[in-house]
Amino acid sequence: MENTKTADLKVGATKPLTIPFRRKNIRLLRSSYIGHQWYFLTTCTLDRIPRFQDGRLVAEALGFLVEEAHTHGFDIQAYCFMPDLLHLLTNGTHGAADCLSFVKTFKQRSGFAFKQRSQKRLWQDRPYDHILRPEESWEAVAYYIWMNPVRVCSRNQARGEPRKLRALAVLQTKGSPYSSFFPFVS
Repeated sequence: MENTKTADLKVGATKPLTIPFRRKNIRLLRSSYIGHQWYFLTTCTLDRIPRFQDGRLVAEALGFLVEEAHTHGFDIQAYCFMPDLLHLLTNGTHGAADCLSFVKTFKQRSGFAFKQRSQKRLWQDRPYDHILRPEESWEAVAYYIWMNPVRVCSRNQARGEPRKLRALAVLQTKGSPYSSFFPFVS
């Protein structure tokens, strides 16, 4: 299914010209998101505004994430709240575990709570998702998630930008030597 959106363009000094365009649906069949699967998900804040620099918002969103994971039959293996996004590695624990419902409900609950306080939207509409294939290592994805704050900080430093990164990464995977890790860099 394709969604129709509009784009407003200013042409010279005239009023904006509205041009409809179609956004292609890149999702797999719904059945691909049900069952004993491993998922690497990334969902961004609306307009990439760094909302997750607020530790209270991170804690609240994390609470919703854990509750919805349990309700929908998912284990959370690794996650990282970056200032403007959430990386998540999760897996279905039973044959009826529905990843799309899990993510939708998590974003609805956390977004509603945020909007009640701020009158603003928290999330962009569509998360990025990758269903891990059997030959793909979940450990490699978890490592990518854990190291993301370090990569961003190193990239900023190489560009001569300040090392201001506020991230909360909690490492909680099978076989991980860590129970939790908080890389706050100034």
